[in-house]
Amino acid sequence: MRVLLFITSILVIIAWVNTLPLGLCTHICPPKFKPVCSKDGSTYRNICIMKCRGRAFKYPGYCRPPGSSDHNQSSTTTTTTVKQ
Repeated sequence: MRVLLFITSILVIIAWVNTLPLGLCTHICPPKFKPVCSKDGSTYRNICIMKCRGRAFKYPGYCRPPGSSDHNQSSTTTTTTVKQ
């Protein structure tokens, strides 16, 4: 009975993985926090996660707001959502 339950569980997991949308990682990205900005203007936790989402690298660090010319803004505080 346990063997049957185990095999059924494995088949359910395999079926679930096959329904995941493209662009998700087939491996585990490291948990390091080193933000990167992608060409679509989104900030990702690290370059591994960005690549797993199928995005292209633009520059290291947080994405700056549209219309901003200085990457290292010290006088303006901005809130950025980091995608994981």
